[in-house]
Amino acid sequence: DIILYNKDNKQEKIAYDIRYVEIDTKLSDKDLNGFGLLIVMDQSGARYYLIFLLTGFVLISLFIIFIALIIALKIAKNIGKSVSHIDNGLKRISGGDLDTQIEIVSQDELGQLAGAFNSMVKDLDSSYKSLESAKQKIQDYAEHLEEKVEERTAELQKTLQEVQALKVQQDGDYYLTSLLTDPLSSNTI
Repeated sequence: DIILYNKDNKQEKIAYDIRYVEIDTKLSDKDLNGFGLLIVMDQSGARYYLIFLLTGFVLISLFIIFIALIIALKIAKNIGKSVSHIDNGLKRISGGDLDTQIEIVSQDELGQLAGAFNSMVKDLDSSYKSLESAKQKIQDYAEHLEEKVEERTAELQKTLQEVQALKVQQDGDYYLTSLLTDPLSSNTI
């Protein structure tokens, strides 16, 4: 039987059983904190009740484990999806596709990794394009180097001829200047 004790320590039966056993017990208010619940049953009822409690405990435990397993599988699926996106992006980059961007599916650490990956790919693409531009300039310069050397050599030949012509003129001017400054020294008898 289930017996409820009220504040005045009076027994009120709230449930009855065929195997009713009366017990005479006095509990203090201090033990009950105002109310108390006392379950009285025989040994077979106690076994039944214990089995009932254990079965309930096991079922609730299994339910909690099942829910935890579903949550763990969902988390693992999300992590696997993020890692798969990153892996596919790495494969495309290693294949030379520098326009690759990874879809950011979460804001956790893997989402931050995907964002950093996208930033790295953008920087890598920019560096690659700068390198290609510099390579093209060097290649153009190398292809036209022989022509530039011939042009420069022709310019230098022209300048050398002008310098030589000026030297000849300067030598002539020096000779004339020396004759004019000392006209009689060469005509002495």
